[in-house]
Amino acid sequence: MLAKAFASYKDQENILIFAQGVSNSQEKDEDNFKRESNILQTVLNDNKGKTVVYFGTCSVDDPESKNTPYVVHKLNMERLVQNSGQNYYIFRLPQVVGKTTSPTLINFIATQIKTGKTFDIWKKSGRNLIDVDDVYKIVDYIISKNLEKNTILNIASMHTYEILEIVKNIENILNIKAIYNTIDKGGYYKINTCIVDKYLSAVGVEFDSNYLIKLLMKYVKDDNK
Repeated sequence: MLAKAFASYKDQENILIFAQGVSNSQEKDEDNFKRESNILQTVLNDNKGKTVVYFGTCSVDDPESKNTPYVVHKLNMERLVQNSGQNYYIFRLPQVVGKTTSPTLINFIATQIKTGKTFDIWKKSGRNLIDVDDVYKIVDYIISKNLEKNTILNIASMHTYEILEIVKNIENILNIKAIYNTIDKGGYYKINTCIVDKYLSAVGVEFDSNYLIKLLMKYVKDDNK
């Protein structure tokens, strides 16, 4: 999804977008982590002099996720970039929503609802969602203006949505009742976006009260045609 969004950067001689590898936050296979690490190291070695763009995860600030194999791996990848001796941008992202066949939270919920399968909802859990197109707008602006180089930046919306709220909105879009069990687990964590927030008006991104429904209508509704 990110690789497709940033495809236009393939022809830029001075920018390297690394948008491949492990994207499943539930991944635990060390072989997959090692494979991505080797690819990144090779890419860094082969592209000396370029500014490197790497996408990390905001889950590093999530008390429930920060010690998982996936998050530990993402931090290791960030260190590879930071220690490469090259200029870089590291953008940490929350749950990115877009058109993809890869497993994502929104794809999972929509599929479970459409197929009538029962799933569990952690009623205390919240998720920060952002449109992949908005990620592109923000990142492209920061890079093109040569801003915040050699820093780690969080790019996220200003809202964290309850999982149940997300499910209810997808139910309404699909006009299908979900079948789920609620479990008294989960939690929220705050994402600090103060650095990136000052650029939102310049790129026309607005995280207003209708952001969630517009986001789901854009992707869940299109997928349901």
